[in-house]
Parts: sequence; structure tokens; C-alpha cells
Amino acid sequence: MMGMKIAHFLYDDIENPWLGGGGAFRLLELYSRFPKEAKIIVYTGMFPHANRTRIRGGIKFVRLGSGLSYLISRISFIFCSIILSFFIDCDILIEDFSPYSPLFFPIIRRNLSIIIFQNIFGNHFLRTKGLLGIIPWCIEKLYIRVTPVMMTSSLKLAKIIKREKKPNQFVFPVPCGVDTNCFKTLPEEKNYILFLGRLDMYQKGIDVLLRSYSQIKDEIKGIDLIIAGTGKDFKKVRNLITSLGLDNRVRLVGRVEGKEKYELLSQCLFLCMPSRFESWGIVAAEAMACGKPVIATNIEGLDEVVDEKTAIIIPPDDPEALANAMLRLARDKKLRRELGRRAREKAREFDWDKRAQATWEFYKKFMEAAKRR
Repeated sequence: MMGMKIAHFLYDDIENPWLGGGGAFRLLELYSRFPKEAKIIVYTGMFPHANRTRIRGGIKFVRLGSGLSYLISRISFIFCSIILSFFIDCDILIEDFSPYSPLFFPIIRRNLSIIIFQNIFGNHFLRTKGLLGIIPWCIEKLYIRVTPVMMTSSLKLAKIIKREKKPNQFVFPVPCGVDTNCFKTLPEEKNYILFLGRLDMYQKGIDVLLRSYSQIKDEIKGIDLIIAGTGKDFKKVRNLITSLGLDNRVRLVGRVEGKEKYELLSQCLFLCMPSRFESWGIVAAEAMACGKPVIATNIEGLDEVVDEKTAIIIPPDDPEALANAMLRLARDKKLRRELGRRAREKAREFDWDKRAQATWEFYKKFMEAAKRR
């Protein structure tokens, strides 16, 4: 299929200090592997000090709206994206769904659009937002009910959607992969435990991590906790560190990528991923590819990446269980090495090239079907 024109709308941006999560990373990994004849433009939200356009991995990114504040950025992204969708020249419109910035492509651009679900939040909206959570909850339900063609970033999400979808709706799962550069690293051990990811206190379980670490810090003197990443909850995370008296033991190092990220992953004692919910687990897979063990919660999505042969699995929202797991791994070098060895082997199953090929083939079939309509 020559010259396929793809317009992909996703608020997240790898460089966005408010929201640069796995969805933005996943998009870049997939599209950088597409054939050169694919004409791809990715539209993301604006943020402070950002250039309006950016070429990254050979992909053109255009930032829409205003970066005056997080709220203004979200609202202006919605408005600009909806207007632009009526005038843009493309074969396929992709909306990476977010209940906080819905573009309503399944309604206004139904025949051209594919909707990608990176997460299903469900009742987590109500737990974190109270009554205000009813609005995004309803938006999510609406999308699942009215979207004709959907993609998901994990098998788990596809199963959830299939339980609610109608017979005329189609769901195509394309799980994530792992950066092959991780396999080139040489595992070492320096005295730190690592958390790497978006700073979302609730979803990522950072509050659980900090409370667990505070319980055992005196028993593992000399082993610090490094938190790498950016996000909307940066101030909340910093304040909790201070209130727990951890300023001298926890380091916030900000967003990392490339060589710096590989070094952090390959030199940590182990990675902690105490999430309350996930669609998959890119960071866990990368740590595994670097030959490192993972402490992960027993939740859907992550269970597609880790198992008891490669990680220590704990219940979500359980500071005591996480503290015990961290203490166990910190003290047992033999266990760390054995889990890390098995983890690296398992991580070879997560191949971005195969994921990109599957996505490309799906886009081609969708485009052909769209032209016949």
C-alpha cells in the first residue's frame, strides 16, 4: 500500500512534563518501524517551552493548542483537534482515546477513524474523583459502545471491551514490545532501587512505594530509592517524600531516555512497579530485558509481562507486602541474579518489529475497507 496518509491524535507527548506516558512511547516505537511510504503526522498537546513542530524518530509531531496551563492545554487540544479533523487530508484518522480529552471521532469521523485504547479506567474514576468521576466514566462507556473499530495495547483490554461490545464492533489487540537496546546492556549492581514511569500517584502506586520504603529504610541503609519520570503529580510526590522524612534517601531525577535510561535500568538492584492498574507494562519489560528482577502487582495487564519465575508478585495497594518484597530482594543477591537471568530470556518474546508489522497490516486492511464504503 503506497503513500498511506495517517493522522494520529494523542494528547500525550514524550517530552510533555504533565503527561508523557507509555502511550506516547508506544506510538513512536511502532511508527518508527513503518515502511517509508507511510506519511504520518502525530498531533499532540502543547506544553510550556515546546516547539510547535518536532521531528522525532523520523516522525513529524505537531503540537496543538496552548501550553499556558495543564487544563488550558487539554481543552485547547480538544478544540483544535476536532476542527482540524474536518479539514485534514488523510486515509486514516487515529484517536488515542483519553476520557480527559475526548475528540469524539467515532461520532464525527466514524468512517475514517480507529480508536486506540491504552487503558480502561472503569471504577477507578469514581475512586479517585468521587462524583466528578461520573463524567469520564460515562465518556469511556460511550466510546466502548459506539466505536466501530478499536485497537488495544494489550490482550487484557481487548477482553474487557469484548465483554461489552456489539456484534458489529471490531477489536484488534497489539501488545507492546521492548527496546532491543536493553539487551545490549551489561547488568551491574549499584545501591539503589528504581521506579521509572509517569508520576501519577494513584495509578502507579507511588504513594504505596514511598510508604513501603519508609518502613524498611533503616534496615537497608546505603540503598537509596530513585524515582525517574515526570508527570502532573510531581509536587505531590515531592511533598510525600518530605512528609515521610525521605529527602536524604529518595532521589527525583526527572525524565530519562536513551543511554541514561539504559544505565539506570541495568545498574539498579531491582525495579518496583506497584501499579493499581496498567494496560501492559513497558517499563517492566525493559527492566527484564536489562536482566533485572521486578517487583510487580498482581493486576491484569502486568500479568502479560511478568510471572513468578521472573518477578516477585504482590497484591496491589499493600505497603506491607511491598516492603517485605523489597527487603527480601535487597538482602538476597542470588535471588536477584536468578530472577534477572530468567527475566531477560522472557523479555525476548516482546518484539516491537512484529508488533509494528501487525499494526501496519491492520491499517492497510482498514484503509481498503474504508475505500469500499
